[in-house]
Amino acid sequence: MLELLRDYQRETIENIDSWFMRFDGNPCVEAPTASGKSWIIAGYVFKALSLYPGTHIIILAPQRELIEQDREKLLKIWPIAPVSTYCASLNQKETGTAITIATIQSIYRRASVFGHIDLVLVDEAHLINTEDTGMYRTFIKDLKDINPNLKCIGFTATPFRMKHGLITDSPSLFSSPLIRTRSIPWLQERGYLCRLSSKHTDKQLDVSTVHKDRTGDYKQNELEQAVDTERNNTEVLESLLSFGKDRHSWLIFCSGVSHSNHFAELLKSCGITCEAITGETDAIERARILTAFKAGTIRAITNNNVLTTGFDAPNIDLIAMLRPTMSPGLHSQMLGRGLRVDKSKQDTLILDYAGNILRHGGIYDIKPPAKVGRGLGIAPLKICPDCQEYLPMSTRVCSNCGYVFPVHSKTLSLSSADAETGLMTLSVKKWAWSVVLSRKGEIPMLLCRYYGYKVGDPVLRQYYCIMHNGYAREKAFANLAEVCNHTKVILTECSSIEDVAEKLSNSETLPIRVTYRSNGGYLQTAEVIWED
Repeated sequence: MLELLRDYQRETIENIDSWFMRFDGNPCVEAPTASGKSWIIAGYVFKALSLYPGTHIIILAPQRELIEQDREKLLKIWPIAPVSTYCASLNQKETGTAITIATIQSIYRRASVFGHIDLVLVDEAHLINTEDTGMYRTFIKDLKDINPNLKCIGFTATPFRMKHGLITDSPSLFSSPLIRTRSIPWLQERGYLCRLSSKHTDKQLDVSTVHKDRTGDYKQNELEQAVDTERNNTEVLESLLSFGKDRHSWLIFCSGVSHSNHFAELLKSCGITCEAITGETDAIERARILTAFKAGTIRAITNNNVLTTGFDAPNIDLIAMLRPTMSPGLHSQMLGRGLRVDKSKQDTLILDYAGNILRHGGIYDIKPPAKVGRGLGIAPLKICPDCQEYLPMSTRVCSNCGYVFPVHSKTLSLSSADAETGLMTLSVKKWAWSVVLSRKGEIPMLLCRYYGYKVGDPVLRQYYCIMHNGYAREKAFANLAEVCNHTKVILTECSSIEDVAEKLSNSETLPIRVTYRSNGGYLQTAEVIWED
């Protein structure tokens, strides 16, 4: 039966068993979107009941599409599996079998109906509260009251939560270490996942005036009001029609229900077959739209926080993000919709009008939110000047078009002006890095102070606006990447902007000289010069 699984899926099942032998608590499996999470769940359930026939298992998922997928995979591995479904939206509330697959909304107050359960497997485990509250924690607590030896296994592509960090960090239902399957690049190299091509768009949605809610993400009402404007929609539409002319299946993430409906109507007015799916779409209409989309009779779907999980459409070859978010998990889930392989496409085009890639990184290097302190907020990326592909800052050759980036010299230019008469030089004895707030928007910035050897030497200041928008941000990250190249500080290993400042302050590698000029009484840094 397990022969249907890929090698890395069987390996993950073995790693779960090894985890239980080595550690206490409940493990969590990190499996990238489209890597076969449902197959791993099905394989583990089959193995558990083959070895221990008296075991009683519940598989939990947040929505009907996922439990249908989990049931389908289980029956492919084990056609006569003793499985029942407990899901109100499917009008099925079956009990009395060794395996129950259920939506949490339908079952969380029914622990007494099921009695003694040995094992709970949770699909999309990142939805479980880290504190002892919510439907999942209530249900699991009630089951543990019946069987104190109950064990849980979580499965997710995004094992982190806003304002908490990894879901294995205490307090949590799950314990360290995470069980990881294979990385996205590894799976792509072997043809298991599709390549994503992420493009920089000239149009970027401005959410600088939108406040955050208690979770740390943008307030929904303010976000939709800022994004869903005639100007924004018109400019995004023009760009999308240009980029998408050779793409056949578009998935568009919008910033609200009204925004989804408005943008769908705009696409229809341009001759694009499109439908909107929101939380207000009834089940029958939703199924009709998704079936037509997968069949290719509908070219585009707009949605708001509906098709981020449990949606399997391999034909998607374009994803447009019109939904800015501070959540790296949501960002990852949106990108993940394009990872499935299909013979109709070579890659999936990502159009990020929301700035999420610059906030969180590409699909390969999304960084979990820091548990404490301010996160960096913007990923260190650069843009290929030939094809507009988003690339890691360290890239020398563009993986999409082959463009070769010029190698920078040892001199880092921090000014657009050329060296000219009036330049002065400061020999650097030490430097100090800190975090300060901008005067206008109170946005965190990195500040570097350079100190000389002489008593009368000036203290030079250089600001790095890595959490601003537009050119200031891009320039700051380009300059900071060069500093980090010399000091060997790795930005992606820094948990916050304060962490960057601390690591750079403690670096033993310093520039040898800084040139500067007086500009209206302000000492403006021109060049930072490093030793070979």
